[in-house]
Amino acid sequence: MAKVLESVVSEASPLAIVYPGSSFLAPYFIKELLRLGCQALTFEEWQKNPGASPAYIFELDSLGELLGLAKKNRAKYLAIIWDGKEAILEKAERQGVDGRGVSGRDIYGPGMDLLAKGPLAEMLYQALFKGAIRVAGQGSLPLYPLFAQDFAAGACRAMIEPGTTGKAFSFFGQPIATIALAHLIKEKAKKEIEIEFVSGEASAVEEPDPEEQLWLKKELSWQPTANLEERLTETGRWLEENVQGLREEPEEKPEEKPKAIESYQPPPPRVFSPPPPPPPLPLTSIIEESFAPATTPEPSLPKADLRKLARRFLVFFLFFFFVFSLLLLAPLGMSGVNAYRGFSLLKSVESDLRLAKFALIEKKTGEASRYFSESKKWASFSQPVFETLGFGNELYLFDDFLSLGNHLAGSVKYASRAGKEAADAVRLILDSEKVEIGPLWERESALLDKALVEAGLAETLVSKERLPKKFLFLDLEESLGQIADLLPKARALLAMAKESGPILTSVFEGRKTYLVLLQNNMELRPTGGFIGSFGLASFDQGRFLDFGVSDVYVADGQLKGHVEPPEKLKEYLGEAGWYLRDANWDPDFPTSSRRVAWFLEKEMGRTVNGVIGINLNFAKEVLRGLGPVYLPDYQEKIDEANLFERAEYRSEIGTFPGSTQKSDFLGSLASALFEKLRTGSEKELFAVAKGAYKALEAGDFLVYLDDPTVMEKIAKFGWSGEIRSSSCQHPAGSTVKCLSDYLMLVEANLGVNKANYFLRRRIDQKIGIAGDGSIEHRLKIDYQNTAETNAWPAGKYKNYLRAYVPQNSRLVTCQIDGVLCQVDESSEHERKIFGLLVEVPIGEKKTVEISYELPEKFPQEDRASFAFTFQRQSGTAETPNTVLISFPQTIKPLLISPAGVYSPGSLLFADLVEKSRTYRAEFVRQD
Repeated sequence: MAKVLESVVSEASPLAIVYPGSSFLAPYFIKELLRLGCQALTFEEWQKNPGASPAYIFELDSLGELLGLAKKNRAKYLAIIWDGKEAILEKAERQGVDGRGVSGRDIYGPGMDLLAKGPLAEMLYQALFKGAIRVAGQGSLPLYPLFAQDFAAGACRAMIEPGTTGKAFSFFGQPIATIALAHLIKEKAKKEIEIEFVSGEASAVEEPDPEEQLWLKKELSWQPTANLEERLTETGRWLEENVQGLREEPEEKPEEKPKAIESYQPPPPRVFSPPPPPPPLPLTSIIEESFAPATTPEPSLPKADLRKLARRFLVFFLFFFFVFSLLLLAPLGMSGVNAYRGFSLLKSVESDLRLAKFALIEKKTGEASRYFSESKKWASFSQPVFETLGFGNELYLFDDFLSLGNHLAGSVKYASRAGKEAADAVRLILDSEKVEIGPLWERESALLDKALVEAGLAETLVSKERLPKKFLFLDLEESLGQIADLLPKARALLAMAKESGPILTSVFEGRKTYLVLLQNNMELRPTGGFIGSFGLASFDQGRFLDFGVSDVYVADGQLKGHVEPPEKLKEYLGEAGWYLRDANWDPDFPTSSRRVAWFLEKEMGRTVNGVIGINLNFAKEVLRGLGPVYLPDYQEKIDEANLFERAEYRSEIGTFPGSTQKSDFLGSLASALFEKLRTGSEKELFAVAKGAYKALEAGDFLVYLDDPTVMEKIAKFGWSGEIRSSSCQHPAGSTVKCLSDYLMLVEANLGVNKANYFLRRRIDQKIGIAGDGSIEHRLKIDYQNTAETNAWPAGKYKNYLRAYVPQNSRLVTCQIDGVLCQVDESSEHERKIFGLLVEVPIGEKKTVEISYELPEKFPQEDRASFAFTFQRQSGTAETPNTVLISFPQTIKPLLISPAGVYSPGSLLFADLVEKSRTYRAEFVRQD
């Protein structure tokens, strides 16, 4: 039966083994591995039923006992290197094991061993059993306490990330002076702790290598996230509850103990054994007591006195109960009220975000943070009583919920402040005001950094499952699930916004002019549509100067000389020469941009600093955000619904050679849009920004700049419109081999009409992996021309179709409605191209089927990956698309992305082609 996969095939998730299970770090590694989507067992659990083969082996004592198991199963191996035992990596290399090592200093957390070596363990031992912490020297030596879950997260990343084979990594926490750490332990202890300074120099500790720590942050995306104060409190609480019977002293160093300042004498050791029984009474005392005469009983109190005493006792008990309840419930009630107010404010911010009410959001999140702080303060008053009653853990969980709310409020506050400053900057630019881009971006970057930090702290609380799904009488599973899903997406957007800074500064710094191609995708061309008009936008030091729209035929009429057009453009369009209007024949937008800029310079003598390609899809997104715009010169409103119809009517009907009707209408529309942007509300600007981002992601808003460094970032975000490179790389050190497939369908409407408005298409793809590893890709495209007349703008869809596939692919067959078709084969951009003419008359359907074989075979390894990238052509409508990957029964999918349907021998993906997408699957060979 078919099964829907969210991103992991749970029954076939990679298995990770942690050894030994008795290590205090084992539970932390198990939790982190489960979070990463792995099956995770201790070695002892796996031994009881060793069915599945391990993909990852973690050895926590670095003795190399499981190297043989790793070699046998071709598993990745990681050892924790204690006391400089790097030789384990050499041993792994000699045995051909994919190994790496990690180390950490002063690792702490519930379950830690107080007899372990290290300054922090020794300080905790002294605080718990000696009542005094001895600090050598002045206590200025820095320590780097590292929470066990942070260490496990770093180690797991070092295991899973490519390029780590044979390397050793050292993980450190945030630095803190020894004396500061001692005071922190003293502050969090439940009993009196003394801090004693002793003479002599403190033992040196290993210092982190700045370059290595930067590498860990950049390449492994790792840095310590635990709050030292909170985690140390949690650790101390566990130690007090679980190691009270510990008597063994830590190993003392053989050298002479330092002398105490001011004749310090250490207190005698505290013995945790029951007090001795009292000495027995002498025999004579027992005899005398046994034969002593009976004492006369005391006279009993009268009943009236007894009743009076009972009443006094009841009054005292009620008074005591009232005071106790007041001390317990009043602070707790105040804490609950403040927490409720804080979370209610955060909930209300959700609707304010959609309306972009940035000032109100900042006010509400600030108030929410104050409520959370007040709630924590009131809860602290009840802490001693609750801990006495055995409810201390619930109070700590409540504190975690308050911390989550605080971090969420902080992240939203800083992000909204950044949004407000961005909106103000847009208004200033459109107001033709000079904008200092550098200082503006520095402020924006600082706000985004703060928002990222707060979001990261919130994600840590949720992702590590510290918070229970049910708390007291509240069911929080749905709310926490929503937050857990939202936070990674929000952090990704914030990070992208921060990384886009160099792009914005490059666009607006100095005096710049940009060519804006107004591409009509109802007459589809390779980069998004026919270039019927274009605009030139000018800026000076961030100040908007001008945006003028020109008819492309006016520019093309000024070209002197002859430029030979591409062969197929000349053959099927009948153009004898090549002009700016057809210069976007290459689907690689950077290539076409350079060609368009060349034509502009030759025709009009204008040079530009970049090219921006937009089409009707983008224009509709802008109008959806801004709402209708009124054009006084034409006395009509333009919105997303009537944009195409009114643009065609005003731009095409009744035009004549030399007419400026089209450029006048588009110029009027552009001016109205700029004016509405300049005076628009934050809600409207925010909606336009969302629409622009959607268009960037879909490829309906393409950007080319003449700065190669900035173009690298634009290409990284997928906004450049370039023919994408292989989606499946072979990273250094990776043992999993990977094979990639690629397809981009490029259509060019050469019928001199707007037939794409009436066109419907559907795409079905079948990728078959044979038993010998050969792969055949079968493509089927159904076209339907819904037009009912040949009258302009409708008509026959005359489409020159090109399929860009992996270089050296072999064409198997091509058919149109079952009839073999003639295919033009060529190569460019390191891709093989199959080109053919497809004509769809009005009211008819056509089916195109193309089959090709990949040049490489699927790896015959125990584990291998397959990735297929389907790149969307800019300007195409949302198209139903299915991708069916079939494979032999000897292999089984381990991980897939995105969500798909798995059946034995096949994976099915079904979606709408609204943006470029990569389908990935990692397979494991089964017996």
